[in-house]
Amino acid sequence: MTPVALSLRCALVLACFSAPSLLAHDSPEHVVELLSARIRERGKTAELLWQRATEQRALNHLAAAAADLREAISLQPAFIVAQADLGRVEFQLGDTPRALQTLTRAISDAGAAAPGLLHLARAEIRNAAGDFKGALADVEKAVEAGLPPDPDWYLLRSQIQLRLGRSLEAAAGLKEGLDRTGCAVLEADWIDALLDSRQAEPALTRIEAQLAETRCRSSWLIRRARARLLLGKATQARGDLHAAISEINGRLSPAHPDVSLLVDRGVAHALLGDLPTAQRELDAVRKAGGERQSTWRLEALLGSSKPGGPVP
Repeated sequence: MTPVALSLRCALVLACFSAPSLLAHDSPEHVVELLSARIRERGKTAELLWQRATEQRALNHLAAAAADLREAISLQPAFIVAQADLGRVEFQLGDTPRALQTLTRAISDAGAAAPGLLHLARAEIRNAAGDFKGALADVEKAVEAGLPPDPDWYLLRSQIQLRLGRSLEAAAGLKEGLDRTGCAVLEADWIDALLDSRQAEPALTRIEAQLAETRCRSSWLIRRARARLLLGKATQARGDLHAAISEINGRLSPAHPDVSLLVDRGVAHALLGDLPTAQRELDAVRKAGGERQSTWRLEALLGSSKPGGPVP
């Protein structure tokens, strides 16, 4: 599940769930059983079907989730949350054309006042499918539709902008998001965007502050290396990259490797010019189920002849 979907799901479940006792069960299997019993007792309603589909998704029972969502929409055609979720589930099932058709039809039916939630869901799918221009247009429409400022859509918009080579816009937008939401998660992405747009000096100031405070330093060491490469300090950059790799090696679990650490280690090797090792890291990430949203920067570095420069 994407960060945007997860954030919206948390808010919607808390707002819509009519049976607080169900939330006390940690196991999605238990919740599915209780919801199924409630449906048998009370009959099918759009909300109960949507709630069960939510739990089916958590169990990765995607076909069952899609069936519940379609039935929920048949009972309540303007059920926006269910329409957005159905598009996401259809995409997860590997049917991108159908997912886009579902969301486009829902947006068309809603008319000019189409909720931002639908545009945001379509943006996620277009982004994952490589339609970055279409994805960016949808994010902007979601914002125009009055979507409340949320760290997740700032992150999604910036990622799309970076992949379109609009690093200056991404940096400005992330700084706006940081100022408006106060979400610390945005700071790392903002600094990455500063580096992508070759703004090494302001990025380095923030990086040094983070390195002085954090215990897990590897990702910040890699950012400092990128800044130092832009400033022509190759020797210092190499020291940072080797230190980052050493720390990651100590933190990685061979049995259950953290995908984000594998990506970081791959980026470090790519910046060092060791592209074969970086490629092996990318292969390991894919094998571990890493999504392209987390690997695109490493992929771009592997295809770039200027590892210290801006990532396209």
